[in-house]
Amino acid sequence: MYTNKEIWNVSYPIFLGLLAQNIINVTDTAFLG
Repeated sequence: MYTNKEIWNVSYPIFLGLLAQNIINVTDTAFLG
């Protein structure tokens, strides 16, 4: 079994990356759109 902290340590960077990508896409659309 994984502990909650281990799962969080793995998923947090992935979540952060996806979030950053979304923000970049939105700002690109806002500036270029």
